[in-house]
Amino acid sequence: MAISFLILWIIWGNVTVGVTRYTVASTSLPRNFDGYRIAVISDLHNAQFGKKNVQFIEKIEKAQPNIIAITGDFLFPKYDAGLFTEDNTTMIVSRGIGNSIIPVRFNNRPEIVVVELKCE
Repeated sequence: MAISFLILWIIWGNVTVGVTRYTVASTSLPRNFDGYRIAVISDLHNAQFGKKNVQFIEKIEKAQPNIIAITGDFLFPKYDAGLFTEDNTTMIVSRGIGNSIIPVRFNNRPEIVVVELKCE
């Protein structure tokens, strides 16, 4: 039973994509950027989420980003995913979308990151 669950968890984590949202507030952000939305797509590596990536595209469209940033292939072991702030710098790390060497992810579901900017 546990092995079946583990196998299903691994499959689910490789054929679905999630959307993670962060809000970054700053007093130095120009008012024109208040509510500005950035979709970050990282490390696609030929991954497929539905026929012609329809799952992937629908999630991006639903987020209604003002801009889409395509990034990837950076390695910082201390920062594997999430929002990190130190002093006056904020860094957002995406888990990415695809796989590069091993075609399976374990406990590392693909994600689209949407960042909304807010004036303080």
